[in-house]
Amino acid sequence: RHFVSAGAVDFLLTIDLHWAKELLRTGRLQPVPIHFEHTSVRRVKLYFELTRGELNVNGLAREIAELEVRARRSCCALSRSCCLPWRPPTPPPPNLLRLWVGAVRGLSRRGAKPYVAVKARGVVLSTATGTLLG
Repeated sequence: RHFVSAGAVDFLLTIDLHWAKELLRTGRLQPVPIHFEHTSVRRVKLYFELTRGELNVNGLAREIAELEVRARRSCCALSRSCCLPWRPPTPPPPNLLRLWVGAVRGLSRRGAKPYVAVKARGVVLSTATGTLLG
């Protein structure tokens, strides 16, 4: 028995044919954008079973993970070129921002209430409204 089965699976998709023009012009095949407009699955059956004390869904996930690890180990054992290069961990971004306003132009003396606003990492900080000096 299969873990999952379906009576019918229907797709409505569109393909942009501009890639064919590029293929004829350059002779190189480019990635083709495919837009899935609608997906319909009917009469789906899932078979949950308990085998050797383990639910088949958990067993399937464990087997897939074991196969991925085994493939990665054998790849690295055969050739070092396929392994990802080791990179030292990147330091966290600093948590200190020093801001100095050296000069301001265009403020009139009457009714001016200068302030500074900074937005960093989605946080907005602003100073209280001040007064003009000098």
